[in-house]
Amino acid sequence: MKINIRNMKIIGILLIAFLIITTNVYAASDDSYETTLSVDKAQAKAGDIITLTVGLSNISIKSGEQGIGGYSSNITFDSSVLEYVSTNGTNIWDAPFYQNKTIVATTKNGGVIDTTQSIGTITFKVKDDAKLGKTTIGLANFSATIDPNLPEIPTANKSIDVTIVSDGGTGTGGNNSGNTGNTGNGSEQPGSGNNGGSTSANGSNKGNGVSTTTKKENIKQGVLPKAGSNNVITFTAIGGCTLLAIGFYVKFRVIDRKMKNK
Repeated sequence: MKINIRNMKIIGILLIAFLIITTNVYAASDDSYETTLSVDKAQAKAGDIITLTVGLSNISIKSGEQGIGGYSSNITFDSSVLEYVSTNGTNIWDAPFYQNKTIVATTKNGGVIDTTQSIGTITFKVKDDAKLGKTTIGLANFSATIDPNLPEIPTANKSIDVTIVSDGGTGTGGNNSGNTGNTGNGSEQPGSGNNGGSTSANGSNKGNGVSTTTKKENIKQGVLPKAGSNNVITFTAIGGCTLLAIGFYVKFRVIDRKMKNK
């Protein structure tokens, strides 16, 4: 009998722990934000420097410290066209640490932010033997830190195009291709290139690729969905776990009382 009581206690504790964890994760699904991308030139030629600016917008963080204090992301680009040069931060954000196409950074004072702003820049150089045409730079698997004790919150992938041209070439670029394999398409009108003229190294052509933002997916890694039929499943599971936990607790309390009265 003692063994059965001990087993029921363990099961009850596990169910209660599962309920608490599930409830916390679901609450985090209400948190949202978006990333933005822009480049300082829509067209570039061999040897040019391209600066990519990364930003955050539409920040709505209700859990944790109610803001974003750090992030990590993969940077996607064609290594045969572009060469990484350096990163830089802002007056609020440290310069992103870059290694193997991955960036990581935190705020300088260890606090969090909840307003739209730039969070860093990444500089690339167009290789001398780069092929002409559009090349894409993007953010993949972007995750924001909202609290050291809570999971990071991911958002949709984002990308932007730059057109590589010859010294006398023409073309358009700077259009944001939006999400890759995610819901919520971000798009903007492409910038116009210099017709029949040379593209200057300082990127004086019109239509720099300031990206639009995309809505974050409701279903995130490790987070329960916010709406739809899955909501019913979620609350049903939480309610079932609660009832089971209460039932086990009451049962082993009654058994304990009977054992003491013998």
